[in-house]
Amino acid sequence: MNVYGPLCRFSRETPTPSQYLFTKAVVRMTDTGQPPHNYPDSAYQNHKSDLDEFMDRVSGMGDPQVAESKTRYRRYVAGLGTEICAS
Repeated sequence: MNVYGPLCRFSRETPTPSQYLFTKAVVRMTDTGQPPHNYPDSAYQNHKSDLDEFMDRVSGMGDPQVAESKTRYRRYVAGLGTEICAS
């Protein structure tokens, strides 16, 4: 069970707090931790693509926690990210 209860569903129309926070974190994936000023409209898509590529790399797989984290990322990422939160 999660903090929103057993029936919580991710929604693109009415994002949950976790969706909003994930999207904001992805947008801020810069060296300064601030949203980029030179490409604000595509920051989420660009950074999400970079994160997906990073999570697809075959590294650290000797550690069971790394493998589990990558599996969980793949399981939940489709529901977490929503561009409606990025603006």
